[in-house]
Amino acid sequence: MSLSHRLLLVSALMGGLLFGQDNPYQNLLDNHSQAVVTVKAVQTVTITVPGRGAQEEENKLEVRGVVVDAQGMVMVSDSALNNSALLRMLNDPRFDLDIRTDDIVVVFENEETEYKATLVATDSELDMAFIKIDELESRELAPLDFGAAETVPAVGDEVYAVTRAGRSFDFAPSFVKVQINGKIKKPRKLYSLAGMVEPGLPLFHLDGSLLGVGIVVVGADTEEGGMLNQLQGGQGSALSVMLLPAKKVQTLIERAQQQAASLDETAPE
Repeated sequence: MSLSHRLLLVSALMGGLLFGQDNPYQNLLDNHSQAVVTVKAVQTVTITVPGRGAQEEENKLEVRGVVVDAQGMVMVSDSALNNSALLRMLNDPRFDLDIRTDDIVVVFENEETEYKATLVATDSELDMAFIKIDELESRELAPLDFGAAETVPAVGDEVYAVTRAGRSFDFAPSFVKVQINGKIKKPRKLYSLAGMVEPGLPLFHLDGSLLGVGIVVVGADTEEGGMLNQLQGGQGSALSVMLLPAKKVQTLIERAQQQAASLDETAPE
């Protein structure tokens, strides 16, 4: 082997080692996946048709949530936890749909321990639900700080949602890459995404800067006309997952914290 070939080989090997030591994709997971947790619950769906009575069905849920403060507040998609988007779309007088979510627990990483949690606040319009772990014991958390996020999303940005697999795959952390392909100004600032991510997940640049969270957005035409009308030929818009900027997310977190504090004050001793 010639000297030049040997130098090229050494250079390639060194480059591989350096990339392995400073892999931005792995860094993204290492630095932020601890804040992404698994939320489990039992959901009871009751459909009542006038003159025909009620039919009830119970399902087990498993969704991803984000730890947002050191006291055990976890943010999840309200559509994922409480099916709020479905309730808004099924606006039909021919039947009544009731959805109740109980027995909420939080699982960290791939641990067996399940921490009981209580639903403390929801914002169905912005697709946010907040649960608080009842008893952390001595556990220390690694929350995401949406209040400290300074990077402003821009059209064309590649963004990364950090998530976890299910129990069958050891709750392994992973990422999903999408691209911001548009900006919406009304009725609120949102960024549309080219690609699909699970709602409720935090969204980052590759360098780890926090941008916001993915939320389910229900088109106004769909909400007003009802999903059944859309399926029967209406022109309502479909559901979309869009990026809600971190600044607005922080406002919702602070409201949820106030609500949780109020509930603590009124709870019986």
